[in-house]
Amino acid sequence: MNWLIRAADNTDRTFDDIFSVPSRREIRRDSPQLVPINLTLYRGFDADIDKLEKSGDAFILSPHKSEQGVIWFSRKKDDAVWRGKWLLTYSLEAIEHVERVHYDDGSYYDAIPQQIRAACSPTENCRFYGGIELPEGWFFSYKVEKYIVCSVPIKITKDMLERLR
Repeated sequence: MNWLIRAADNTDRTFDDIFSVPSRREIRRDSPQLVPINLTLYRGFDADIDKLEKSGDAFILSPHKSEQGVIWFSRKKDDAVWRGKWLLTYSLEAIEHVERVHYDDGSYYDAIPQQIRAACSPTENCRFYGGIELPEGWFFSYKVEKYIVCSVPIKITKDMLERLR
């Protein structure tokens, strides 16, 4: 049964009219593009700042002194603020892989190129997820929540830190 629905503009439509997806045909795919992006990451932690390793004015955070040998970051600030007396806000440059698909109705869709989808391994730490490629030493975690972890030492500055408590 296909119900008849009277719209606010007094036009009659069927239930199928409202919820059907118009058919369209792919007419071409553009070459994959690499788009630089910037990810804002958060890490809550406890530390005596005066005892952290330094290099000039920067502090060095080592993954070897962290849980599971990696530095854990959240993409959500709210997840990080309860994890210690310091909040680190870290800006990570990454790459987004995009392949634009064009359809005969004039619409388009930005898809993840097949080779990048194939490189993604959602059940283990992996540099690729959702079309994003992280730099060497950075990974999307094996966890469902997809934290971002770092396996290399990183430099941070005081302006990246906020004292929480």
